[in-house]
Amino acid sequence: MKAWKNSFLLISGIGISNLGNWIYLIAINLLVLKLTGSAAAVAGIYIIRPLAMLFTNTWQGA
Repeated sequence: MKAWKNSFLLISGIGISNLGNWIYLIAINLLVLKLTGSAAAVAGIYIIRPLAMLFTNTWQGA
């Protein structure tokens, strides 16, 4: 029973973390749209994020 409780806590923590990531992404989109008024700037968020991960992952060796 103890192993199941720990697994439940892990899965719950991952779910809450993913929910927080989605809330953060929505907030950043709304903030950029409010500050710039440009949908292209919001699209830039989606373009820059994978590019940054690509460059940093190759640099760190992952």
